[in-house]
Amino acid sequence: MKDCQKVEEYIAGRGFKVVEHKSDLLYAALGNLYVSFWCPEKSHIFDVDPLELADHLKLFNSDVLVVVAYRPYLVIDELQSVADRINRWYGRDLGVKLIGVNAADIEEGLEEAVGHAMAFRPFKIGQGLGDGDICPNCASARMRIYVSEKIFSAKYRSLISHIVMGCPSCGLRIRRVEMLS
Repeated sequence: MKDCQKVEEYIAGRGFKVVEHKSDLLYAALGNLYVSFWCPEKSHIFDVDPLELADHLKLFNSDVLVVVAYRPYLVIDELQSVADRINRWYGRDLGVKLIGVNAADIEEGLEEAVGHAMAFRPFKIGQGLGDGDICPNCASARMRIYVSEKIFSAKYRSLISHIVMGCPSCGLRIRRVEMLS
């Protein structure tokens, strides 16, 4: 099974809706949080037009880009170079978080990558529930719960509770993973 097919199955189970599907790219949304999942054929990017690559990967519209490859950090280094060129040449800051997932252990990697993506900008996921404790950072507002799910973890090999909280006052974000069994 191709990597992008595995990614699509996994993110559907975590509540993401696929907005656009290409052979090597999934553009998905969870509320207003947009995440691109890229499964490149090659582990290098040479002689590319930075704007064309950014448009293909939906970098101007994404909050997070997850690279699924056998050498993801090599690709991420080159993508960071492309982002720097776009900033330097065109004065545009992408503001996208880059996360790598090794295709050899895709299940564990996707679990962590999706969790980090949710915690990157939780305020875009929805309104959240105001059932959290007082913010430990500013102590002036209650933490809101943006994600609360129970999933079977490939990393911990047991049932876990995954919670993402945030403070609407100061912007503090907390990701909590608790083992249930």
